[in-house]
Amino acid sequence: MPLVAVCLIAVLAWLAAAVHLGWAASLDAAVAGWFDSHHVKGWDGASHAVFHLLGPRSVLIVAILCGALLSWKLRSAFPAAIVAGTVGIAAVVENCLKAIVVKAPWTAAELLTIPEPLLRDGVSSFPSGHVAGNAALLGIVAVYFGAGRNGAARIALATVVTVTVLMVSVIVLYVSAHCFSDVIGGAILGAASVAAGALARDELHRHFSTGYGRKGSVVRPNQRNHRSPPSRQECDQHMRPSVEILTRYP
Repeated sequence: MPLVAVCLIAVLAWLAAAVHLGWAASLDAAVAGWFDSHHVKGWDGASHAVFHLLGPRSVLIVAILCGALLSWKLRSAFPAAIVAGTVGIAAVVENCLKAIVVKAPWTAAELLTIPEPLLRDGVSSFPSGHVAGNAALLGIVAVYFGAGRNGAARIALATVVTVTVLMVSVIVLYVSAHCFSDVIGGAILGAASVAAGALARDELHRHFSTGYGRKGSVVRPNQRNHRSPPSRQECDQHMRPSVEILTRYP
């Protein structure tokens, strides 16, 4: 898990440099132009409503509620802290990158295909906070639900998270709130935050001797490696060699 987090952070740093240097400008313009030319009449109002519903504030509220429910179910304060911390890390890094990464100017050919909202707000829009926040929230909740489950259940959870993040990405691109590179950066940031949150979860549960059982139940410290007192027969078998030595060599 640490290696996964480091690799994702390295990829995010490389993408941020590519966006700053303008290497992704042509691809961003092509994707934005395609979505702008495929708008469906009557969907703009609903798409914008869903876009605002999936915003950072809503994600933070849902993260607090999910963390509280997990803490209540597992009778531990760690899930609430880890879920909120994972979403919080994604939000902090997102705002830092938006303050640092400034996109290169659009060329004349790219300006012809870029929608007006991106021309106004797309200079410092890397990465997408909508995608990063939802990916971080869904991912860390799936980590808790997948703990102690079999491979099929984990694959199903990963599929649900991936499909949901893709839907959020499509909505963000449809309303022209972000470029394609912003969406990719948000997804990578969300995945890196989930990897960091999962690592923190494992370390906390290891150090404080708490974790999941076979079916997701919490294993208490007094239930782990618990042995009942030895029986009288076991004591006699253990002491028999010493008795034989004493009787053989008086």
